[in-house]
Amino acid sequence: MRTILTHATLIDCVNPVPRADVSLVLEEGRIKEILAAAPEGAGDALIIDLKGAYLLPGLWDVHIHPDFPQPAEMSLAEQVTLFGHKMMAALTESGITGMRCAGSHHYMDV
Repeated sequence: MRTILTHATLIDCVNPVPRADVSLVLEEGRIKEILAAAPEGAGDALIIDLKGAYLLPGLWDVHIHPDFPQPAEMSLAEQVTLFGHKMMAALTESGITGMRCAGSHHYMDV
């Protein structure tokens, strides 16, 4: 599926200032093209007007020590799976898409 995000204010972490009124073309969930204006002839693409909203890459937490409770009725594998899922959801909701684990209980790495 092709999606076009129009009228974005892009923070690309390359240029020192945000770029206004930029369009991004996404294909199969990946950025295919960044344009200075809305593209002509979008075809069957889904067009989303961001109306000047900021668009930026996912954030990283580069030093985290996750820890989790140890319910006795759950195996270690079940605990790690459940905790990992909950942690992923919480981090993603706050805009963090990557992390570096600096040590945790049972050497768990999410």
